[in-house]
Amino acid sequence: MWVKKLPDLTFVKTGFIPLGRNSEKLSRNSEKLSRNSEKLSRNSEKLSRYSEKLSRNSEKLSRYSEKLSRNSEKLSRYSEKLSRYSEKLSRNSEKLSRYSEKLSRYSEKLSRNSEKLSRNSEKLSRYSEKLSRYSEKLSRYSERGTGTLNEGKGAIL
Repeated sequence: MWVKKLPDLTFVKTGFIPLGRNSEKLSRNSEKLSRNSEKLSRNSEKLSRYSEKLSRNSEKLSRYSEKLSRNSEKLSRYSEKLSRYSEKLSRNSEKLSRYSEKLSRYSEKLSRNSEKLSRNSEKLSRYSEKLSRYSEKLSRYSERGTGTLNEGKGAIL
């Protein structure tokens, strides 16, 4: 390839190319390339920082996931325990209900027996009064010297 220099043009095999405008374009493109290279470098640094951050967050997420898994297992065990306690409570509640019914029946029985005892006590009191009166009569008849309580009705002594 051969080049012949002219004042503002260069001859290349393909033809004439104006040097002035291309030089300016080349300079502008070089500046753009430099700025883009700087941007690329900054973006690369940012990307590196974000990548590190993502890595740390990923590790955190992994730890939280493990923690969540353990907590889930604990929750499952507690749920099972709660279920067993609930069943136990239900059975105890049924037992308590039956005992309460028994207690109610025994209480009714006790109340009836108490009423019977009260009536029997009243009867006993009346019989005691009668016995006391008969004892007094017997004592009076005994003091008189008669051997019978009721003349003609039968002998007591």
